[in-house]
Amino acid sequence: MSYMLWKKCQSNWLKKTTCFEKRYGKAKLLLLLSTGASICWIRDEDNRKNLRINCSKVKKYINNFLVLFINSNNNVTFYDHNSVYCDDNSKNKFRHPLWRSEEKRPIEKMENAILFSGSSNELLSKNIADHLGTNLGRVNLKRFADGEVSMQFIDSIRGKDVYIIQPTCPPVNENLIELLLMISTCRRSSAKKITAVIPYYGYARQDRKLSSRVPISAADVARMIEAMGVDRVVAIDLHSGQIQGFFGPRVPVDNLEAQLIGLDYFTNKDLYKPVIVSPDAGGVYRARKF
Repeated sequence: MSYMLWKKCQSNWLKKTTCFEKRYGKAKLLLLLSTGASICWIRDEDNRKNLRINCSKVKKYINNFLVLFINSNNNVTFYDHNSVYCDDNSKNKFRHPLWRSEEKRPIEKMENAILFSGSSNELLSKNIADHLGTNLGRVNLKRFADGEVSMQFIDSIRGKDVYIIQPTCPPVNENLIELLLMISTCRRSSAKKITAVIPYYGYARQDRKLSSRVPISAADVARMIEAMGVDRVVAIDLHSGQIQGFFGPRVPVDNLEAQLIGLDYFTNKDLYKPVIVSPDAGGVYRARKF
């Protein structure tokens, strides 16, 4: 009864006002959210559809711009959504995950750890050591006349945590053999713990059998690295997550993601309608997540 009375007695001004025309979409949304005129206006299906679209756009813009954090003191802080933040257990609770690297702050208890670099990417290893506030360990790497690898660790590694930075990028076979020999040498030299940092995991794309009588090379490489005595493997953006399962339970694998760096890099590029493409089926998950 009351609804019929309202429908009959509604104001002519409400029908004729230009505020409710389509060209005043933003003003219309604000007016409806702040007044009671929405009772009459949303009775039309087209108006309800436009209202839902406008509300979803406003919500999207807010979510893309601001992220809300509430710390232990119940203080509300807004952060830019384009950046990523982590909890560093300090007064400045939320900081960028790369804050330690950007400040080149050394890691605590680094005196018992030592970094070594293979010959595949010495510049990368040197930059990592600089960001960690330390120096690379000395190792003598050379080749015999027939191409065999010869090496000798100059610094003592007895009882130390050894980190070997060696991407198995092209030439894959030479760099892989070099990595295996470095791990074996550290194990024979009484290293306390050996961590292989492999930014590029060679043979990663051969992670399953697509036809008969073909190897699963990613699993075979994992077994060789594990057999040399490695204690931990750190990789970056493995071709597929199942490669972590190729290592036994004794060797944990950390599959780091480079999306944090990529987000900051591409966000500052002011790209217009960027498209993210996966090179094959194995990278679809990473492409969707990015």
